[in-house]
Amino acid sequence: MKNKKRFVPWLIAAVTVIGKKLYDLMFGGSLAVTTEDLKNGIIACSPAIIFIVVVLIAALIVVVAAGKLKQPKRALVRAQAPIAILLAITLSVNWVILGVEYSVVNSVFAEDVKVSDETMASGRDCRPDCIRGHRSAEE
Repeated sequence: MKNKKRFVPWLIAAVTVIGKKLYDLMFGGSLAVTTEDLKNGIIACSPAIIFIVVVLIAALIVVVAAGKLKQPKRALVRAQAPIAILLAITLSVNWVILGVEYSVVNSVFAEDVKVSDETMASGRDCRPDCIRGHRSAEE
């Protein structure tokens, strides 16, 4: 029990620090998110949010209706409901990150890389040699 008491302040401190860093990044840092951006993001993610809410409501209805089943089936249904909820949330987050918000997430984690004119010129000069070398290797 002592370990849990020591863990809670560290958890609170970690969440506070991470939350402050995210807030600074979003509203004052390199992302500079506006309320209009947040509204547009929520509107774009609304199908996933609706999906999560529908699955949560359906899972709660199934859990309540499971009260009329016999004990082994009731325990099975009540054990599977949280798994269904977790699966729905995972699918929705995946849907948002890889679908709707992919370009936003990609731009946040991608570095701004510029290729110099010298590199572009040397690549253009090298290209015929590379193609010929590749063809001779195939033959």
